[in-house]
Amino acid sequence: MEVKEDEKLSAITETTTQCLNCGNTFQGNFCPHCGQNAKTKRLKIGESIMDFTNSIIGGDNKFVRTLHDICFRPGYMIREYLKGHRCIYYNPVQMLIYLLTIYSILTFLIGGDPFMTESFDDLDLNIDKESKGVDFFYLCVNLLEQLFDNKLYITIISALLAVLPFRYVYRNFNIERPDGAMLPLSMTEQFYTLTYESCLQTIFATLLLPISFIKGSEVVTNYINHISDVVFSIIIFMQLYNISWKTSMKRTVLAVIMNLVFIVAIFIEIIVPIIIGMGIYRGIEEMMK
Repeated sequence: MEVKEDEKLSAITETTTQCLNCGNTFQGNFCPHCGQNAKTKRLKIGESIMDFTNSIIGGDNKFVRTLHDICFRPGYMIREYLKGHRCIYYNPVQMLIYLLTIYSILTFLIGGDPFMTESFDDLDLNIDKESKGVDFFYLCVNLLEQLFDNKLYITIISALLAVLPFRYVYRNFNIERPDGAMLPLSMTEQFYTLTYESCLQTIFATLLLPISFIKGSEVVTNYINHISDVVFSIIIFMQLYNISWKTSMKRTVLAVIMNLVFIVAIFIEIIVPIIIGMGIYRGIEEMMK
């Protein structure tokens, strides 16, 4: 009997693993404390590709499930996520990063993003670049150029700017929370909702990429892309609050108009003072000569 017990103890000892991440001792394939795989190996390119692939189309199918529901039932999916169904869906920011990564790879392969605005380098600024006084101006211009040329930055910023208008317009509508309370969306929940909407817009923009190969189609595809943004918002909030499409359309169009006014106001607050300041500086600089 003692021999058999010793054999059992030795077998248990052999299968015991110490987690390389948190130091916890455990048995099995995954650490119960932090979730790290027991078979942690050296990093190799093949394993890195497999890890990335598994994170997207792994056994839990979270990416496929989130992708499907964003495309076919976006408002209902967002309501379920806010209600507490978190394990079956990707976080909206994480999902957006995955989708924009795929979008960026495809736009790189076709030679550029047809939906992005032209670079600031193509604009006639009519400023003497040799003047020492314009360094700050070009620093601001280069910063804005980097923001507007990066799809992720501009998508996140657009969602952030739209939070206040949409929250104000839909302030009287409530949805159920994990504790059963019926409340309007908070700032964070509104941002998550708009980020999921950005995911849907990114998917649609990706599907429109093949049309960009047609000569002269840039203007048409841009119009379609902008109109689809409003249509997606109407559908999402109609499903999210379970309201009629007319109510959703009226309030969404109002929120879009408020958002455009808000963006123009911010643009004026940032760009106009810089241009006026540089004009005054150039005037003083010419008077000093």
